[in-house]
Amino acid sequence: MGKITIKICLLGSLILSLQAQARLIGGVSDGGGQGVVCYDQYSNIKSVELLDLFEAKNFQNFEIKKFSNKKYLDISKQITEMYDKAKVGLEYTGVSTSYIDGILNSRDIHFINFVNGAKTDFTNTLVNFNNNKNLLPPGIRLNIIKDSNPSIDPGKCKIEQVARFQDKNGRLHIVSDFWNVMDEVNKAALLVHEVLYHSLRVSGEIDSDRTRLAIGFSFSEEAYFESPMSGVPYGALI
Repeated sequence: MGKITIKICLLGSLILSLQAQARLIGGVSDGGGQGVVCYDQYSNIKSVELLDLFEAKNFQNFEIKKFSNKKYLDISKQITEMYDKAKVGLEYTGVSTSYIDGILNSRDIHFINFVNGAKTDFTNTLVNFNNNKNLLPPGIRLNIIKDSNPSIDPGKCKIEQVARFQDKNGRLHIVSDFWNVMDEVNKAALLVHEVLYHSLRVSGEIDSDRTRLAIGFSFSEEAYFESPMSGVPYGALI
């Protein structure tokens, strides 16, 4: 199958999304990433995969990129830098809307075509989120935020809240027990999820469904970004 293009741009300023359970933090307006957590027979955590990537692999049949053993911050920057390039191209052409405009359809899967109406620097926002993340003490969990409609059931594993962005003070809380088990690609996808989803919630988005589709696609072998002016690719995500 040929590669599919996705042009992703943002509107509004970004701050990120996440928070906690077992000693809880948060409000109804908060958002954050969820993961598929698998346990062994002794209730030890075996694996944690961001729901976005789990759905991309198992529901949309995408292959997730390996990213050449890069560290999570380098991987996440690679994605957001592509977002920033797409945004610059749209701003240059004078395209401006107050909300998300358009949907890319492929194989009956809906991907988002984010059209920018404000100036946002994805990469600097991502770095800020990473620098200000709060890893919760061992054993502390987050309450599930009811803002997702998962495509599939993970079977014997569980969908759990990995992170929560606390809107009232701009803090990103991450379950350290999950974070420490996640590989570099899943850590990167979580951070990019938080940057993207917060911007959409600020603009009125009420669930994470479209964000998860966009993240799953962006981290897949299918993804490359093209210039909105010429249709010429900026380049594959390597």
